[in-house]
Order: sequence, then C-alpha cells, then structure tokens
Amino acid sequence: MLKRTLSLILCLLSLISVSASSSLACVGRTLYLGTLQTNEDSLMAEMLALLINERTGTTIQIRPFKTSEELYSALKSQKEQERVDIIVEDTTQALAIAQQKVGNSPDQDFITVKAHYEKELNVVWLNPFGYSKKAGQPSFSAPLLRKDILTNFPLLPRVLNKLAGSINDKAYQDLMTAVSGGDKPKSIAKEFLKKQKFI
Repeated sequence: MLKRTLSLILCLLSLISVSASSSLACVGRTLYLGTLQTNEDSLMAEMLALLINERTGTTIQIRPFKTSEELYSALKSQKEQERVDIIVEDTTQALAIAQQKVGNSPDQDFITVKAHYEKELNVVWLNPFGYSKKAGQPSFSAPLLRKDILTNFPLLPRVLNKLAGSINDKAYQDLMTAVSGGDKPKSIAKEFLKKQKFI
C-alpha cells in the first residue's frame, strides 16, 4: 500500500513538473517579428508583440522592412541577426506572392494560401483577425509563423489565436483612424488588448 502511494505521488509530481515546464517554455527566449513600415503593419506588429510578451514572457524584437521582398527574405533566413519568425499577411498579397489566382471567395483564398505557404515556405497561417479590406476583393489578415519555431514555442498558436475574429471592420477602422491621427501604435494596441481583456 505504501509502495503504491509513493508511486502515485511521484507520478503526480512528474506531471506537475512537465506542466510547469511547458507553460514556461517561452520565458527567456526571443522571437523576431517582421513588419512593413506602414500604419497597419506597425499597429498589428505591436499588438502581437504585446500579447505574446504579456502571455508568455517571451521577448519580442520587431524588425521593420521597406519591401515585401526584404520581409520574405528574412522569413526564409536561418541567420539569427536577420531572420524573422512571425509576420502579418493578408490573403490578397499572399496570393500575389504565391502566384496563385484569386478564388471565388475570401474563404477559398485563405485555404489556397494556407496550403501553399505550408508546403512551399514551411509557414503556418493562424486564424484571421476578423476584418476584411474593402479595396477590390475583400481579404483576410492573419499572423503567420515559421513552422520551425513551434518546437520551442508550442503555445504560440493558442496565444495568437485569441485575436481570431476579435477585430471586425468597424474596430479596425477605429484603430487605423487613431494611428493616422498621430497616436502611437503601441499605445493603441495596448489599449485595445486591455479592453478585450487579452492582457
């Protein structure tokens, strides 16, 4: 009886240890978030950086780029000093980069780019934020992650998917109006995340 009790206690302790280590797996590490130098990209980069840092303790370094070519080159790079691990992309731009035709709907476009990026670039699309652009055909924007970082950051998709569907078109327009009005993207992002109780 004593032997069984001790075995049970040891088993429980090992489970607690595994659970604790997995929840703290991101602490003390650095992720690189790539962004284009536009109001929209700057705002969403700050939002992702704040959410990840607050939820996991991971250090986020934002790396700005002038062109999509430079951004995607960094997304493919293996060099610590120039690579990026996370970007935000929309399906219209992604279709152009993937040299794929526009589908019958934004949903179909999302399926197309998601499959292409995973197969050709080893990049995972997470769930869209919720807003769609009105210029031309509507498109979805979402966070994209390099697949190779998921080993060390297994909780990252769950953290970032908290934003899925949380920013409708009106909320997006309000956020962009604030940025265009001169408010700092980081302050706007922090206020939004607090209001939504994400941080």
